[in-house]
Amino acid sequence: MPAVTEQDVMSALKSCYDPEIPVNIVDLGLIYTVRFEALPEDKQDDAWAEFFATHRHDVNRLILGRAPDGSVGLSLRDGSGKVRILLNVQSDGKPVLQFLDDSGKVVSELTGQKK
Repeated sequence: MPAVTEQDVMSALKSCYDPEIPVNIVDLGLIYTVRFEALPEDKQDDAWAEFFATHRHDVNRLILGRAPDGSVGLSLRDGSGKVRILLNVQSDGKPVLQFLDDSGKVVSELTGQKK
């Protein structure tokens, strides 16, 4: 499988539009840049140790998974463990980005076009 590039991620995010205006979230200025880098395998354990030494980790703040229907999702949680942002690519290829309030109610939703 080819490596995912920063441009691949930015292109995918450009398919997420604000439902009230025909502008994607990248062009709207909500995403400035995407950066990721792979650490050599021999440095990964030290990097995780450093991260956990400086960040609270008693709450799972980021959850990534695949549902039985074939959709995949990423949820971001606040410090209390409540889901606040959901990014989902449905099994038909349609991306959905949801923002939730502290009671779990969807307060805003951006949807993209099917692939």
